Amino acid sequence: MKLAYYREAWKMSQRDLSLSSGISIRQIRDIENGRVDVRRIHADTVIRLARCFGVSAEDLMGVVGEYDDGNLIYESDFIKFS
Repeated sequence: MKLAYYREAWKMSQRDLSLSSGISIRQIRDIENGRVDVRRIHADTVIRLARCFGVSAEDLMGVVGEYDDGNLIYESDFIKFS
């Protein structure tokens, strides 16, 4: 997930993002530090975070495509974001 990338680009602290999105600072920190698999984040959480930056949920999650079986392909499958 590209959460830290967008948050830093918007010059927001984790606290600012928490206040804007209604998502706890702890959950934001866990997502940014890779302690949460993007496939396991609740859709409502992703949508609320994406809206803060005016991007799609797919872009925020780093969706780059789809396998033949319909499963999504994520950037994180190939790259570790820090």
